[in-house]
Amino acid sequence: MKDSDTWDQILARLIVRPLVDTNFHPNYLTTLRLLVGLLGCAFLALGGSPWIHIGVGFFILSNFIDHTDGELARLANKTSKFGHRYDIVCDALVHVLFFICIGIGIGLSDSSIGLAALPLGIAAGFSVAGLFFLFQFLEHQTSEKQAGLPKFVRFDLEDIMYIVAPVIWAGGIFPLLFAAAIGAPIFGLWAFWRYRSVIKDTLADKHIKKG
Repeated sequence: MKDSDTWDQILARLIVRPLVDTNFHPNYLTTLRLLVGLLGCAFLALGGSPWIHIGVGFFILSNFIDHTDGELARLANKTSKFGHRYDIVCDALVHVLFFICIGIGIGLSDSSIGLAALPLGIAAGFSVAGLFFLFQFLEHQTSEKQAGLPKFVRFDLEDIMYIVAPVIWAGGIFPLLFAAAIGAPIFGLWAFWRYRSVIKDTLADKHIKKG
């Protein structure tokens, strides 16, 4: 176990280890992650209790499954460009739909903000997806997980998504939606500012290669 390993990575590795010497492919787990995530989003879009609570449970399960495909790929030496890209697309799709479906569900549940929740959900979803792709880019350029941002007791920055379940179960779905819609773009601007030199150098290198 490495010091850089997070708790979900450690648990995922233990779960998939029996599959290493089988014909089971990591892409199967990626597909499972996608299907579970989409199921969770469907429940969230129904709005009201207990559907929202069930939906966020499936979403958190989907987020955990997301760690299993990479661990199996590394342990079984089954990494591939397609698998990596497929994983990224599934991640982005589930996270975008998660917040959009929260907005739909709130709108359909006759809440105080009504259909105004949908634009907030769209803004939050695409902002979170933008952050995801930004940090994928930065990880590639810096060769550091989460672009070298510090961990806290073996928790990564992306592990903040696990918090959404207890927040929603405790009745905090409105603050969560507002926080994501406002906080994600602000964090994205901060990340651009912090890593502006990396982004600038990368764009300059691409310009030179094209020239």
